[in-house]
Parts: sequence; C-alpha cells; structure tokens
Amino acid sequence: MELASARPLPAASLLWQPRAGAFCLTVICKATFVLEAPEAWLAPEQEPIREADVFGDDPPGTLRCPSDLAPAKARADVVLVGHAYAPGAGRSARSSRASGSARSTRPSR
Repeated sequence: MELASARPLPAASLLWQPRAGAFCLTVICKATFVLEAPEAWLAPEQEPIREADVFGDDPPGTLRCPSDLAPAKARADVVLVGHAYAPGAGRSARSSRASGSARSTRPSR
C-alpha cells in the first residue's frame, strides 16, 4: 500500500498485528508550526517523520526525538520544542513559568 499526503505534510503508515490473523494499519501525519503569540502557522519546512528514536550526547544517551511510529495511541501527541527566556533583559532566573493551551476550531455538537 502506498500512502500519499494531499497537503505539504509528511505522512507514513505502519502495518502491524495485534494478534495472530488480525492486521491493523496506523496512519501518521505530522505538522510543524511556527508559534508567535497569538498566532500559529505551518512552518515552511516540515520536520520529517522519524522512524527510529534519535539520541543526543548532552548527556550521552539522552532521548532527543522519539520515533513517530507507534502501533496505537489513545490520543494525539502534541510536542512543543523551543526556547524560554527569563523576564527582564539580561537577568537570569532560577525558574520561570510556562504554559500553553489548545482549543478545537470545530463547532460543538
């Protein structure tokens, strides 16, 4: 089976067997966004679908990017990657709060 994405988003599929004689197909679609509050838009370059875990070296063996391929997930993943800066120019902070929220753009049923 060949999977084609109608949008500029990477897509992949994973065929797996939950038990002998039964087959399932999981479809993965990944979107990368640019976030500049209060707006978000599709990034000009999309992150690829990772077929294997990617490990870093600071410290050695640190999971940098997990594989996007998983047979089944109860819910969608949302992963934010970015930088945070302490309030006030040039000052350091021991800790700082960060938060995020998401809402559906679909009408309520």
